Amino acid sequence: MAATRSGVSELHSLYAKLRTVQNQLQSAPRQMKARQQITAAKQVEIDATKEKIKKLKLSADQSNLQVKTNEAKVLGLKSKLNQAVSNREFDALRSQIEADEMANSVLEDEILAAFEKLDRLKEELTQFERELVTLKAAETKLAQELADAEAGLKAKAVEYERFIKQAESVIPGDIELAYRRMVQAQGPDAFAEVEGNQCQNCFVTLPPQTLVELKAGKIMFCKSCSKLMHIAARDDRDD
Repeated sequence: MAATRSGVSELHSLYAKLRTVQNQLQSAPRQMKARQQITAAKQVEIDATKEKIKKLKLSADQSNLQVKTNEAKVLGLKSKLNQAVSNREFDALRSQIEADEMANSVLEDEILAAFEKLDRLKEELTQFERELVTLKAAETKLAQELADAEAGLKAKAVEYERFIKQAESVIPGDIELAYRRMVQAQGPDAFAEVEGNQCQNCFVTLPPQTLVELKAGKIMFCKSCSKLMHIAARDDRDD
């Protein structure tokens, strides 16, 4: 009967190992997606910075064109100033010239600030592009690592499934259907260790007769949580 007891414990262990491998296989696409999202976010940052540079250049060019337009206008006004026929006309022209020169001064300050900002944005862009190269390299490396690991993990899963089929020989026919339904739905969670006199899934105290039957090798489900019980390995060694 010891073989039956250890067989259920072995099934529990094998299903736990199989789940670990399956989780690793399932996590690979999530890891890859997370890495790709980081790379994509950096690309978005780069594209946004390029758009800022483009708009800032356009704005600076427009301001520069306005400065040249105003300068030409001022030259024209100064020419008219010399031809003014009255003080009123002279003062009006002079006021307009001063206003246009003031506007140009503001525009020139704005252009200077724009070029300073452009320099900062270009430095940021260069840094972002370096970071993107690093991120892409990390993405490529992860993809290769996951691909290399996948074959080994799949082989392990097949091996554990083969071991499980062999270990299932301890399951009696009268409970096989219930057993298969549980392990298909729950995997290792279909099992529960028994330590002392308690089911370690629901912590219900088991009747003495149930403990006797379990230790004698009878395969039983917990009446409280319906898990397939087996004596914990440390308790099994103590018997």
